[in-house]
Amino acid sequence: MVTFYNCFHGDCAFISDTITLPNGTPEQVKLYVDLGPARFHIPNPVPDADLLISHSDNDHCLGKASTLNPRRIFVPAFFMEMAIILHKLVTHHNLSIHKYPVLAHKFIPVDDGHPLVYAPNLKWDVFNPCRNLWMNWLPPQVSLISLKATLNNFLSSNHIDADVDALIELSKGAQAFYSDGVADVSEDELERFVLAVTYRIYQYANTRHGGLSISRAVSLFKCSEVNDYSIVFKFIDSNGKSFLFTGDAPCCVYTRNYTNKSVQSDVLKVPHHGSNTGFDMDHITQSTPPYSEVLNNINPKVMVVSHGDHKPGPPDVEVIRFLNNQQPNRLLLLTTDIVKNNGLNPSESYMGVQTPYTIHGINAEIR
Repeated sequence: MVTFYNCFHGDCAFISDTITLPNGTPEQVKLYVDLGPARFHIPNPVPDADLLISHSDNDHCLGKASTLNPRRIFVPAFFMEMAIILHKLVTHHNLSIHKYPVLAHKFIPVDDGHPLVYAPNLKWDVFNPCRNLWMNWLPPQVSLISLKATLNNFLSSNHIDADVDALIELSKGAQAFYSDGVADVSEDELERFVLAVTYRIYQYANTRHGGLSISRAVSLFKCSEVNDYSIVFKFIDSNGKSFLFTGDAPCCVYTRNYTNKSVQSDVLKVPHHGSNTGFDMDHITQSTPPYSEVLNNINPKVMVVSHGDHKPGPPDVEVIRFLNNQQPNRLLLLTTDIVKNNGLNPSESYMGVQTPYTIHGINAEIR
């Protein structure tokens, strides 16, 4: 059973199931997928459930579950995301525990290089985040010495009283703290990571958005990149029904070539609250496919949009129209009503579902 909560503008779902492992042993699955925004209180939290935070956006990790002491916390395998999620869980006191070392020790990093291991014989396919995506940020055919010189000039011109080597040393200390039981990172990999992140911020300040202060560039970097690191995974319940959880990941995630795994799923949690970026990024790059190709790759029977009816903002009108036109072959479910004032005709109405809406496999609900 999967429950999708009406959590205002955000995501929160609960997976509750008992799955028989190949050796005949029953395995209980109790997993919260995101917590929703700060004003959402999870009703009657299961105290010992596991928790997965798809990414660090506030509308996914600040919801209140004051009695929840998760056994494990699955997080994106990205140093910065782990640090931000940890900081938010500690400072917002939204779980029953809020101490850095205790929470950090529960963190389990997730990327598309490995399945999500819920139990020794129970593994789920992971499609995002892309393993070591940050390595693509480093400029090709540029020596590390030359790159350091460029970045040191950038830091100095922005009155930062530290050079790249100092940032690397600071990161070693922070990484040692955050990665206690979380990640095993070599010094060489950490150095290249710091260089990649600093260069990415340099790009925001001097190339992509031109002439910005370093503080503004850092803010844009944190906001613009975070969705790309959303955990996307497929859960298969005890009846064989599959659920694709997508966070706020962009559409390129669903059209990669995967070996021995498929994004095809019976139930799709529509990415990014029904935003354009979940299906169509043609306004950013010409290399991504249209709505229909992305949806056909997944081929869901049920599509769930978790949203707060932002006006303006997601869900985007064109996406909802597109999804609504998929019915009756594909059922569209909404966690709350959509009442747009920026493009929908008065005759177009999209009714919400009860709070919370519960899908029992896919049985009577799709008739």
